[in-house]
Amino acid sequence: MRPLLVLIGGATGTGKSTVAARVAHRLGITRLASTDVVRQTMRAFFAPAVLPALHVSTFEGEPLLDTFVEQSEAVLTGLRATLERAVDERWPTVVEGVHLVPGLVEPVDGAVVVQCTLALPSAAAHAKQLEARGERYVARLDEIRKVHDFVVEASLAHGVPVIENRGVEPTVEAIVGLVPELERV
Repeated sequence: MRPLLVLIGGATGTGKSTVAARVAHRLGITRLASTDVVRQTMRAFFAPAVLPALHVSTFEGEPLLDTFVEQSEAVLTGLRATLERAVDERWPTVVEGVHLVPGLVEPVDGAVVVQCTLALPSAAAHAKQLEARGERYVARLDEIRKVHDFVVEASLAHGVPVIENRGVEPTVEAIVGLVPELERV
């Protein structure tokens, strides 16, 4: 039996963590992983001089998108072990994170993979979401939106569904609707 892997990407502040937890609950999945946790763990092993892109926020590198891609590639290398374990152990898993950029995520053999990207319909809606995180995030809205637009464009280019987060429940429903009926608990 192939495990279900649900990959939920999107820029900072698009609601990935909240939605991923609800999707996992709805699908009866007990394993939830975050690319931010993978990145934080990798920071303990790679000094800034070795892999500087790991040691900045996804919206603070220079040049922004080059640094973001470099960071994403490194994090996805680390995440690969989590995905391989899920396949080996047949563990359904939900993974959320900004680093789940379509085109960078390698195919996962031996699993049913459902990937999507969360988006926010406007900069104003995004700013409102970021307010809860604090001024540091609101002040970097332009950079966060550049990453947002980059991830959305990559999703469209690779046929990955983009789901506008207009509320937790409708967004959860849209993601659950992507999961093949046979894989739902």
